[in-house]
Amino acid sequence: MLHKTIHELHRKKQDGVILKLDFKKAYDKLKLSFIQQVLRMKGFSPTWCEWISKVISRGSVAVKVNDNVGHYFQVMKEVR
Repeated sequence: MLHKTIHELHRKKQDGVILKLDFKKAYDKLKLSFIQQVLRMKGFSPTWCEWISKVISRGSVAVKVNDNVGHYFQVMKEVR
């Protein structure tokens, strides 16, 4: 799926962002403060950093593929 997405972006000469979150690793191994620091150091805006913080700490998320939105599920993590 990832390869097809990248190929389509390249073929259509479009810019894009691909974000893959591995919730288990993000929640079990990394502190939110570390994730925020990395995002800031990589030049992400404060708004983007806040969105990521909200998703990680208390978000309700779903996966959307080709305009089809899957079931929503809650994510929760104690902010350290």
